[in-house]
Amino acid sequence: LLIGIFFEDINYAADGGLYAELIQNRGFEYDLSDKQGRDNTWDHAKSWTLKGDKTLFTIDTVAPLHPNNKYYAKLEITQAGAALTNEGFNGIPLKSGDKYYFSLFSRVLNGKGGKLTIRLVDGEGNICAQSAVNASSVNWKKQEITLTSKATVTNAHLEILPQFAGTIALDMISLFPQKTFKGRRNGLREDLAQVLADMKPRFVRFPGGC
Repeated sequence: LLIGIFFEDINYAADGGLYAELIQNRGFEYDLSDKQGRDNTWDHAKSWTLKGDKTLFTIDTVAPLHPNNKYYAKLEITQAGAALTNEGFNGIPLKSGDKYYFSLFSRVLNGKGGKLTIRLVDGEGNICAQSAVNASSVNWKKQEITLTSKATVTNAHLEILPQFAGTIALDMISLFPQKTFKGRRNGLREDLAQVLADMKPRFVRFPGGC
């Protein structure tokens, strides 16, 4: 007998499951048609919220990062103080002392740009990790930093706080644990993938029950 496993992408089995990415809808590509209109919250801004005022958050498609990923976030900032937040997949889990790769693509549309403060904040408002990137290019440019969590929590969220006035475009916003299955960057979630590996399946069926 050959004992195997199968994979089916339902109930966040891929994004939010085996895939270790912690930001939901990182490319602003969710669309109502994905769920055939059954979920009216499933749009390009799903999981993203603007906290604060004097900043306008919209979705745009003019001169995108890539034709296949044409949607991106546009922030029109009249005064610094607001934060673009992402809830992750029902909260972002963090472990004290663990490192996380953060990256985004940015493009200044109006003004000179400047510093973006990057925070991971728990449900009580405590800052678990914080750093900053500089966004000043008028062309799409990738920014990368490493964040180290000061606490173990299950309900953190991401905050991006522009420290300037102007208009900026953001896309492909990613937060990835440094610890992944077999240490592969951009890889699988360490605990879930290890359980599957320990089962020593003789085959993997994909798609699963589709």
